[in-house]
Amino acid sequence: MLECKLNSTPLVRPDIAEAAKYRDQYGAQHAIMVANAYAAEKETLDECRAHAVSLWTVTDLLRLLELGANAVEVRPLFAPGFAADALADLEWSRAHGPRKRLTVICDALLATAWSAQAAAADFHASCRDIRLAVQVVRVANRTAQRESTMANDGDLAKIFQLLDVLAVESVAHRQETAALAREVTNYRKDTIDLRKEIVEHRRETALGFERVGRHSGRLETRIESLETGVASLHAEVRNFRGEFERRVAPLER
Repeated sequence: MLECKLNSTPLVRPDIAEAAKYRDQYGAQHAIMVANAYAAEKETLDECRAHAVSLWTVTDLLRLLELGANAVEVRPLFAPGFAADALADLEWSRAHGPRKRLTVICDALLATAWSAQAAAADFHASCRDIRLAVQVVRVANRTAQRESTMANDGDLAKIFQLLDVLAVESVAHRQETAALAREVTNYRKDTIDLRKEIVEHRRETALGFERVGRHSGRLETRIESLETGVASLHAEVRNFRGEFERRVAPLER
């Protein structure tokens, strides 16, 4: 819930309860009051804590925009009290707290993860490369811990747990990649065998056409021979008819 106040001077003893009046009714998680400025009074802070209201100024909103905070960073800023204090904590954390430590760690992690990913792209690379990459990140994290005056063993322990999970997942990914490589190899073999079958089929087809061509030539030769014989027989018939007519003609007279 959001309660806005139009005041030109610091707001003295604002009605904090008004900001939280409808929070439960509308199922809101936070209650916020925004004003130009507030008078720094202990009673105001106590009332904020009693009604769980966060007090913001226009200047606080501008600082939040300049910081470019994300949703995870903004949520703690809605805690009861003056938002200026929470914003100061956020700025300090970015400059000196876990955020700075993790920035060094993440830089090393990104650089090493790229090397691990490049190694994973090679089907014949050993899984030892992934484990070695994780060890390199561990060394980088320990270095960052030594160099940071605000080092926190708990934060790095969580990161190490994540790196262990990454190592296991990387090995599993490598095994899946190797299995996929074997499938690709088998597919290539099957493709080569199929191409050989196609070549053999084409060769047999060509031989079939060649045999058909030879038989076709023989058949054409035989047909020509038969046609010649038929023509010769027709000629003999004509000659016989002529000779027959020549001999029968005198007898008819």
